[in-house]
Amino acid sequence: VVPERKPLTSREITVTFGLRKLLIPAVVVIALAVVSIVIWKLVPSKESVPIPQDKPSLAVMYFKNNTGDKNYDHWRSALSDLLISDLAQSKYLRVMGGDKLYNILKQLDLMDADSYSSVDLEKISSRGGVNHILLGNLTKAGDNFRINITLQEADTGELIGSESVDGKGEASIISMVDELTTRIKRNFKLSDAQIESDIDRHIGEVTTRSSEAYKYYHEGIKYDIKGDYPKVIEYMEKAVAVDPDFASAYHAMSWAYGNQGYRSEEKKFLKKAFELSDRLSDREKYNIRGFYFLQSEKTYDKAIKAYEKLLELYPDDLSGNNDLGILYRRIEEWDKAIESYEACLKYGGKDIVFFGGLAASYRSKGLFDKARQVLEQYLNNVSDSSGIRERLALNYRYQGKYELALAEVDKALSLNPTRWQSIRRKGDTFLYMGDLKKAEEEYKKLQERKEPVVRASSRQRLGGLYRLQGRFKDFRKLGQESLEQAERLGQNTWIRSIIGGLSYVELRSGN
Repeated sequence: VVPERKPLTSREITVTFGLRKLLIPAVVVIALAVVSIVIWKLVPSKESVPIPQDKPSLAVMYFKNNTGDKNYDHWRSALSDLLISDLAQSKYLRVMGGDKLYNILKQLDLMDADSYSSVDLEKISSRGGVNHILLGNLTKAGDNFRINITLQEADTGELIGSESVDGKGEASIISMVDELTTRIKRNFKLSDAQIESDIDRHIGEVTTRSSEAYKYYHEGIKYDIKGDYPKVIEYMEKAVAVDPDFASAYHAMSWAYGNQGYRSEEKKFLKKAFELSDRLSDREKYNIRGFYFLQSEKTYDKAIKAYEKLLELYPDDLSGNNDLGILYRRIEEWDKAIESYEACLKYGGKDIVFFGGLAASYRSKGLFDKARQVLEQYLNNVSDSSGIRERLALNYRYQGKYELALAEVDKALSLNPTRWQSIRRKGDTFLYMGDLKKAEEEYKKLQERKEPVVRASSRQRLGGLYRLQGRFKDFRKLGQESLEQAERLGQNTWIRSIIGGLSYVELRSGN
């Protein structure tokens, strides 16, 4: 069982440690731990997402820079992200996440658009499953800044409200967002009592009061979306250098290291984010605490409590429902896992990790046809995906339908010929078929890759093959190379796995 998780950052408070999707070390037939950590990327939806009717939903578009100075261009998306983070605290609104907005804009070729036509907005609202659109711009006169916004119905374009807030100096922009958030809520006809009782901590408290630190953080998140994790770490380090208590930046660093398979650093910065989690919004705080306690079965009970508290406040939180599904799969509570993943789909989740987790839960119950139907639902209603094809291959492989499994892996590779997970999956399929020569050929292809986690995964698979065949000399050589790399990178999880394999070989050799 390979639980997967999206990343969680403030660009989409509901799913941001994103996500970016995580492979937990698991024992395969060759009795070798897999330490590679993988994040499946968001796949842009091709079709309309049903709009939940229980509360207003909103897309916060990128702002227009009307200052006349390109040095303020970063606020176009940064203001959108800040408002998303602030408004996402509300119990009475549903806000489309920043990463979903990014993917839709990229798909529609609108990333650099200064304005949006009515047709553009209709497509965005349809694909994002929202019924309201927020448009805005930033202006400047001397040292004074002004943020202007308009709020409109997504289907008709009818204006339902407009607001402006002013501040002095760029450092005032973050506090201006707080004032704007309260005004926006009033346009949704929330009562004074609702606004008063709503969750709405100051955005400077739950992110950072430093506009400079936030600028670095925001720039790093752009690279997170692109999958350039070393750049994410570079900018997050700059952010925490300015604000050492910037919890979300540590959180992003943890995930960026985890995405590359560096478990030691991932745990280090997750612990730092956990220690600072009181600074975060309730939504992100309980997400971080739940995931922190999810790292050890000794604290699963605390993880469940954290996620239950999160979902009591925000039942539509995708990250919380997904992580709870992971936890229930680990303790083999399959029906509860299914319930959690179905909640992700109910609330508009279109990421492959939700469909993959649901399919895996059915597969664990032996319901292979049901698992296949879930994966095909994604292919039919969202898009074709190498990640979904790989899961279909796994489903067929567990049934012993190896030719069908190979066909799905080949489809995955036709979509993305360089995707290393698909190459490894093909090798695994040959392994189960008993064709060890072809399995070795596929695993060796990964040795040519530059990513340390890919080479480590390749060596583990090859090591398993060598042990299986009694090629202990080859295994010792490979194991020593792997051990040197793991020690050089300081990855204790890798080291333990490699030493375990070397110990087994010596035992089999009578030493």
